[in-house]
Amino acid sequence: MSEPNVTPSEQIDEFIVGLTAIRDWMDNHPEIVFAVTSVRGGGVDAQIASYGAGAPERFAAATRALMEGAPLGSIHKDMRAESSLATVRRDFGGANLDIYTHRAAVCEKVVVGTETVAVPDPAAPLINVEREIIRWDCSPILADKAVTS
Repeated sequence: MSEPNVTPSEQIDEFIVGLTAIRDWMDNHPEIVFAVTSVRGGGVDAQIASYGAGAPERFAAATRALMEGAPLGSIHKDMRAESSLATVRRDFGGANLDIYTHRAAVCEKVVVGTETVAVPDPAAPLINVEREIIRWDCSPILADKAVTS
């Protein structure tokens, strides 16, 4: 976000410029329905409707809009296995906009096996439980459904 020798006032000014750019971008894309869930030091979190029919298409439409006019290197996708979210981030220079949805809305959960693991239990030191080994198959967010059948 900012250089190491930037003053706190300059950091705030950068953040204001970035937030203004995000607000302008949102105003220019009224077709994208967001629920802003937080504004924090690094940017803005905005949730895309992540449930029901059409969630993958809404997320893809928001991602396309977010990419429109974006400078090279300012878009990042995160579909990590340890997260329950699918996230796309755009750096607006001074602030980031993260749009996200539930990963299950845009990826397919595939159980590839099971494993036995020891976990703490209030009634015993450790107990063995069996848990699923999951793989998430995530098609490219912007793939044309007709092509990727």
